[in-house]
Amino acid sequence: MANQNLEKAIKDFAKILQESLHEHFSFRLYVAGTSKKSSKAIMNIKNFCEKYLKGRYELEVMDIYQQPKSLLDEHVIAAPTLIKKLPLPLKKLIGDMSNMDSILIALDIKPRKERENDRKGEGRKEGRKEGRKEGRKEGRKEGRKEGRKEGRKEGKSKSKGLKA
Repeated sequence: MANQNLEKAIKDFAKILQESLHEHFSFRLYVAGTSKKSSKAIMNIKNFCEKYLKGRYELEVMDIYQQPKSLLDEHVIAAPTLIKKLPLPLKKLIGDMSNMDSILIALDIKPRKERENDRKGEGRKEGRKEGRKEGRKEGRKEGRKEGRKEGRKEGKSKSKGLKA
């Protein structure tokens, strides 16, 4: 009996997990007329949705000049602003939506495993950067030391030359 309950629970969990992979997303993009930045944001978010959420999204574009009241209702303070209404939690992004990776992460669309792998890669990059930086520092220190030593030697030889 316990095994049957466990199997049913596992099947239910798998079903819920599978459904969450096919969630429907609802977005509202606030833009400022036909400005260059607004046009770029519309194009970028449409491309993003077609690439990552094809057939699973709804996008509503709102012009703040034509519907200023909606700004107050949504507490929008800048344009372009993207609001993810569904699935919860509600999220707001400001800008031209050109950084796809940031959008994936901010909207919780990129799988967690991929995010962790990205972070590991960034850690390696940071480690290499730090290593190069330390190497340059050490090189500069050594160069300064050698320069001081050479300067002292030259100074002594010059002063000896004056006395003679």
